[in-house]
Amino acid sequence: ANTAHADSMEELSVAHRGATTSQLAEGTLPAYQYAVKNHADILDADVRWTKDGSDADKLGTMVILHDATLDRITNCAGEVSSWLWSAIRDRCRTDVAGERLIRLADLLKYGNSVGRSLALEIKVSPITDAQAKQFWDAIKNSKVQLEATSARLAALNKIKKLDDADPNHKISYALITSGAGGWPSVSTIKEIGTAVHAKLTIPAAVVRSYRQANIKVF
Repeated sequence: ANTAHADSMEELSVAHRGATTSQLAEGTLPAYQYAVKNHADILDADVRWTKDGSDADKLGTMVILHDATLDRITNCAGEVSSWLWSAIRDRCRTDVAGERLIRLADLLKYGNSVGRSLALEIKVSPITDAQAKQFWDAIKNSKVQLEATSARLAALNKIKKLDDADPNHKISYALITSGAGGWPSVSTIKEIGTAVHAKLTIPAAVVRSYRQANIKVF
C-alpha cells in the first residue's frame, strides 16, 4: 500500500512455551534460555498446580506445563495434580533432552534476571482463593500479562480482584480467543483487559477495530 495509508505494526517475538526444537523440550529452562538468546521479547507459559504437599503454603506447587498430565512430554504419567512437586523434580524428565520441568518461581526468577516480560495462562479453573493469593504473591513483582480463554475467566478474575486491591503492583490482562462463533466485541475485551490473543488468524478489519480502541493484538 502507499506508505501514507500503510498500517504500522509493532513486531514482538513471543516464545510459545519457550523454544521447542528437536533438541529442546517445551516449557523447560533451556527452552526459555534459547528463546532469549534468539531475541524473544515475551516468554509464554502455562501454569498448573501439583498435589498439596509439604511446601510452605500447603497448596501444591505452581509448575510450568501445558498439559493436564505428564504423559506427553515426560517419562512420567498421570495428572499433574496427583503428583507432589518433589516427586516430579526427582523422577520426571522430558522425553526430549531429559530435562527437568520447572516451577513458576523458576521461570519468574529467570525472566526477571534477563529483563523479559511473561505471558502466563492459568490452565486450571476455577481456583481457590488461597491459590489466587499464592499466584498473585508470586507474580506481583514481575512484568506479567495474565491471559485466559472465556472458559477460564473465573480464575483470571480472582487474580484481578487481588491486583485491583493492591496499590503498589499492577499486571496486564488478555483474552484468548479463536474467533469461533464470532470475534469478541471491544467492550467484552475491555471488561477483561487491554489485549486479545488470537489463535491462528484474525481478519485485518477486526485487528483494526481493536487497535482503534487501543487494544493490543497478539
